[in-house]
Amino acid sequence: MTSTWQAIEGADDCEIAALLNKPSITNSNAYLIRTPGKLVIIDPGADASQIERINELVAESLAERPRRLVILLTHSHLDHYGGVEGLRTGGQRPLTLAHHYAAAAIREKSRERTLALLYRDAHIPTLPIDIELFTDAAPVSDELRLLRQTATGPDSAPITVEVLEIEPDLLLQAYATPGHSPCSCTFRVGPHLFIGDIPFASSPGLAGLLGWNGQDLIASTQLLRQLIAEHGIESCWAGHGARLAAADTVKLLGRVDAQVHELGAIAPIDEDRIVYLRHLASEMLHELQRLFATLAARLLFVSHRLEQLEENDEASRMAQALDIDSIEALLEDFEAFCDAFEAGMQPELSVSMKAAASLAKLRKVLATNNLAGRYHLSLLQRAEYLIGLFMQCVQGLAFESKLDVMHLPSLIETLLREEQIATASDEDAVLAASDTEEDFRRVLVDQLTSGTILRGLPIELRVAPGVGANVRFDPACFESIFLSTLEMIAANHAPQRILVSVTQDDNVQVKISAEAKTPLAMAPVRAALYRRVMQEINGDFEAANGEFCLSLQAALPAAA
Repeated sequence: MTSTWQAIEGADDCEIAALLNKPSITNSNAYLIRTPGKLVIIDPGADASQIERINELVAESLAERPRRLVILLTHSHLDHYGGVEGLRTGGQRPLTLAHHYAAAAIREKSRERTLALLYRDAHIPTLPIDIELFTDAAPVSDELRLLRQTATGPDSAPITVEVLEIEPDLLLQAYATPGHSPCSCTFRVGPHLFIGDIPFASSPGLAGLLGWNGQDLIASTQLLRQLIAEHGIESCWAGHGARLAAADTVKLLGRVDAQVHELGAIAPIDEDRIVYLRHLASEMLHELQRLFATLAARLLFVSHRLEQLEENDEASRMAQALDIDSIEALLEDFEAFCDAFEAGMQPELSVSMKAAASLAKLRKVLATNNLAGRYHLSLLQRAEYLIGLFMQCVQGLAFESKLDVMHLPSLIETLLREEQIATASDEDAVLAASDTEEDFRRVLVDQLTSGTILRGLPIELRVAPGVGANVRFDPACFESIFLSTLEMIAANHAPQRILVSVTQDDNVQVKISAEAKTPLAMAPVRAALYRRVMQEINGDFEAANGEFCLSLQAALPAAA
């Protein structure tokens, strides 16, 4: 977090302090503008340590000379003002300005319009708004000089500009820039532009929030590009992340436009959907933890097996490439994140970001020295599938799974064959490559990294007479849940044999049972995830009576 005062070029006795943070959806950046008579705070944010730093800057500024405090909000989302009750202002009540929509949301403490519904047990502070911007009538104030001007916007359309006189020779101009929210505003002081959350407004998870509007967002990005060009803007300060140079901002705004066009229809987020998303996120985190841990354990096993085979050089090279300490740290970090999420300390929208970042790191590890065997790719694909579904749910609150008509027994047979490649063929491949040391090591590592827990385990497929050959389903979804269920049985129940039965009544059903030392059971949170995902593609998943059943929608009537 930086907070050094810097002079604003072209404005006498005017300084800016920027309190910047790593991108977070729980706390915004904060900006302070200081003149001889005013101290303006743009978006104080929600983090207690940031509020305390603002308090230090306020105390320092008021100790120099009396200054009138003013608070400006770029919009009504809670991460931009949630900590405002912790501000210490030297005994004066700051004058607060915001768009009239934001004023109503904050006054009514609306969980929807402040997005407090995204955060469990969120506190919406009391913040009186003294001056409402962009109302039918021009704003007035006994303490501030305010003007309303009309300017020419994109496509020569007239736009309203609210002007605040900070000092007689220094103006702050406010522009309505909706899209991320109906109340989003942009502020300009000299060559500095404060643009709120517009750079991120088309991102998955943010597109679709209450009040989001793609057409308005594109119009706002056009206006921002015009302001940058017409006013010689040098620095753009966003609600989250680092300072943006003007040229970089223009490129970023172009990407926002492109994303909006790619998004298509976006469903609104309401509180019921947030509760749904909360359950889905918790279930998905448990499954991702399992997949990540399985990947790491498999890679460590491969390194250990190479040492046992006295391929010490290869084992050492792999250990260095894997960076085992980093993998363990990654998993510990992800586990801590999961614990924090379930304790209510992390909002839902951060889940996909964290999971995707962890997945990218594991992918990088596997890519090193071509360690991505078929087994690891399968696990990675399942993790990516879950993250993709979650992202769709955050973005559009509906799974956009691709439903294909396929021959289900043939798919199951192919999956089982790939998971149970005969050990003899592995030995043949190693022997065939034994002519050269390099080929031998390459094939050996490939075979070790491609092994699965299902290899060598008797799995019988039975298809009942009269079952329709084709079903309508999402193959990636089925593969993920089907294989994960088989692996869970193999890992937890030491089965002598697994039976996969395909039957049909109203729907096609794939039932999984086993001859095992202990009754088949699945963790409730895992079963809930599988059921939730299957239901989103018009199917179902049930764990009961010592078996697991995946139900799928028949595409054609059963054969006569």
